Amino acid sequence: MKLTLSHRLIGTVLLAAFVAAGTLGPVAILLAMALVLTAWVFFRRPQYGVAVLVAGTVTNLFGVASNMHGLPGIQAPLTLVLALILFVRWVAGKEDLAPAWLFAPLLICAYGVSLLSLVHVESIEPTLERLIEQTKDLATAAVIIASLTSRERLIATVRATILCMGIIALLSVRQYLASDFSNDVFGLAQASIKQIAGEVQRWRLSGPLPDPNYYGQVLVMTLPLAVCLAIVERRVVARLAYGVCALAILAASLFTFSRGALFAIAVMIVAATLTLRSRWRLLGAACVLAVVVIIALPSAFIDRVALIAQAAHILITGEQAVSDPSLNSRIAVMNTALRMFADHPLVGIGLGQYSGHYSQYALVSGIDPGAAPNAHSLFLETLSEEGILGFIKLATLIIVSMMVAIRGAKLLHARGEKRDAAIAGSLCIGFIGYLATAIFLHGAFLRFFWIEVALLLSLWQVSKVVTQRPGLVSVMERRSSKMMQRALLTADVLGIVRRRKVLIIGVTIAFMLVPLVQTQQSTAESTLLYRFGREYFPVRPGEEHRNWGENVQVSLDAALFTEMHLLRSREVIEATVADVGLDKLSPQRDTVLSDVQSRASGFVKGVLSLGAMLDFGSSPESPKRAVDPVVAAAKDLGERLRIRRVEGAALIAVGIQDADPETAERIITAHVESYLRKRQQLFERDPSKFYSSEIEKTQSELASIAEKITSLRLEQGVPDESIEHSVLSDRLIALERQRQGMRQPDVPVLQKDLKDTREALFDLNALTAATKLLEARYKNVSENLERMLQEQNRWRLDNAYVRELGPTIEIVEPAMFSARPSGLSRTVRMILGGAIGLFLVIGFLVGAATIGRRKEENAQPEQVEQPRVKVYSNPSSISQAGQ
Repeated sequence: MKLTLSHRLIGTVLLAAFVAAGTLGPVAILLAMALVLTAWVFFRRPQYGVAVLVAGTVTNLFGVASNMHGLPGIQAPLTLVLALILFVRWVAGKEDLAPAWLFAPLLICAYGVSLLSLVHVESIEPTLERLIEQTKDLATAAVIIASLTSRERLIATVRATILCMGIIALLSVRQYLASDFSNDVFGLAQASIKQIAGEVQRWRLSGPLPDPNYYGQVLVMTLPLAVCLAIVERRVVARLAYGVCALAILAASLFTFSRGALFAIAVMIVAATLTLRSRWRLLGAACVLAVVVIIALPSAFIDRVALIAQAAHILITGEQAVSDPSLNSRIAVMNTALRMFADHPLVGIGLGQYSGHYSQYALVSGIDPGAAPNAHSLFLETLSEEGILGFIKLATLIIVSMMVAIRGAKLLHARGEKRDAAIAGSLCIGFIGYLATAIFLHGAFLRFFWIEVALLLSLWQVSKVVTQRPGLVSVMERRSSKMMQRALLTADVLGIVRRRKVLIIGVTIAFMLVPLVQTQQSTAESTLLYRFGREYFPVRPGEEHRNWGENVQVSLDAALFTEMHLLRSREVIEATVADVGLDKLSPQRDTVLSDVQSRASGFVKGVLSLGAMLDFGSSPESPKRAVDPVVAAAKDLGERLRIRRVEGAALIAVGIQDADPETAERIITAHVESYLRKRQQLFERDPSKFYSSEIEKTQSELASIAEKITSLRLEQGVPDESIEHSVLSDRLIALERQRQGMRQPDVPVLQKDLKDTREALFDLNALTAATKLLEARYKNVSENLERMLQEQNRWRLDNAYVRELGPTIEIVEPAMFSARPSGLSRTVRMILGGAIGLFLVIGFLVGAATIGRRKEENAQPEQVEQPRVKVYSNPSSISQAGQ
């Protein structure tokens, strides 16, 4: 029997495993063999590998394995393995990577726009973190696009994803119905108690994700595919299975209590009604489903949904605050995102920079700086972080993906592949649902977006080859043809670069010159460490300690936010201006880029103000008043100061950027000193005189009360009221008995004695009541005096603690006052800018050339090879040929 290549490879692997078993151990060898076997299966059946990648990413199984079970990351290594397998299969002539090459310029341009943030951001760590995450997502999307080249692979991927999501949804539904929230099923069925509406709190399902809203987003994204498979599958068992998955996904999405998920379901129903043929049946089913949902859902969730109308009214009119704290915070952070976009409309504040800039905008706008520093909207987050250019990138990805998917669905339907066309349409509707939820959710799990984009773009190749029948061509001819295509592809790219070299060089140089026209900024920063004490726990004289949470919310967050507002108070900033000097704070010379940025910012602010979305102050037509130079400088300084809280600690960082490093250092030094002086005036006053005076007043009040009690007793001649009261009572009783025993009870002497005794007893009761009131007051004042003395002793102890062990506020790392260059150096920015410009212009040119070639190929009629027939001139030649 002749051994094939696969048999030889398997034999080699087994032999190597047997040899290494003595050194590595059996467990490691078994694991290695399992990985090799899995890679071999993926090589022979690529649909299995891409199905595992998509299903594990969409259901967040990879994240659960890494975050909750301590396993190493799976998505990135799996993507790399699948990419290597695709490359090997491509070299062997078993794969066609034309779709990947077709959409590569789109992905490269999108990544290039994100790279622009590195040129202008001051803190590159958040941007690098987001870029690394985007690199992984783009690699995953590219592998999916290159792998899904046939309907079998696409259907296998969709089936695996829906089955996995259906199982997870079933676990969540069982958990909710059984109220078994303590069992999270290895992290696949998580839940947490969160606010629903008002003061009502309930369990909200989050499945394999840490947040119920994002769990609702991924459920909504997969719901149309589950419904589609339940309808188009041919086998009854499969249809029942997918039907159960669809019901479980729908129920789990409702049990997340996510208003965004419910809104997305409504949007998808509208989209399906407008696009599908059986729209009236679908509309009737949607109405029945809506009635069932309204009846089944708790009333608190109905109230939660009703608050959306109130929020919409607030966004339009801005008359009052939203009663729901969740919606209130979301409106605040969304407005903050719009303000960031209005200040930086072209390229935004930088990828991943929203959380770092949020506290500054929150202090300026007067909103809660402790809200979650997220834009709560993918579109607003893109506008604020990447500006108009980033929003164009996002819109291009969405539009191109939808156009490719709609074209593929139409082509499949025209060829009679209604089943595949339905799956393609379901992918489009699921993407619409994802975009609907993205209105209210930022890009925390942006890999879901890239997975959807990759699935939609893969329909280009699936729709082209679904009905093609290969001709009788030898393997060698096919391999030579593919090799020629690969050679021509490189030649085409080199030809485009050669023909457009002037344009490419010009764009590259223009991008390299951008950092030269930017003013190099230096950053000075100071970090303050707080040890909060008695200044945040006020106790009035004589008032006992109690739980101040009953009427005043005092916490670490509230204390830090108070300090942040104090750092940005007008009095502190004006004192800083006075210390630094107006000559050092004069406005800097505008560059070309800053002038363009200010003009664009003014235009965007005008548009937003006309739309009544934001209020940026007085209108431009209002007459301008003369402004004090100190006030103007303080306003400009307040906008430039960066005041942010260091997450997870009682730290506040104060920083500023300036072209002159010495000026930046001087501003931060003066500002911290002004703040500490103001804080000492407010919180750190010496209360020793206050305690002494209050103690003296209390002691004098006690002496006065004691003197009054003594004088009352001396006036009545009663040293002890209780003894005197007993004597008078006995005498009155004796007189009454004597009067009753006499035959003549109206004897004048006896009557007079009874009257005098009653009057004396009444006066004694009055004296006793007055004395008791004075004694109660004396006791109360004595207790207040005791508490005052205790407070004085506590203050002395606190003062000794601060004096001996450390101050209430400590400046961490005084070296941070020294200004340092902001962001990357100018040379690195020039190199990076040139590389980005080169990538963008080449990607754009290659994409345009590819689209143009595709149009030319589609426009040319398909040429059919005619049979070769030899024509003879006369019949005799025909007879000779026949012989």
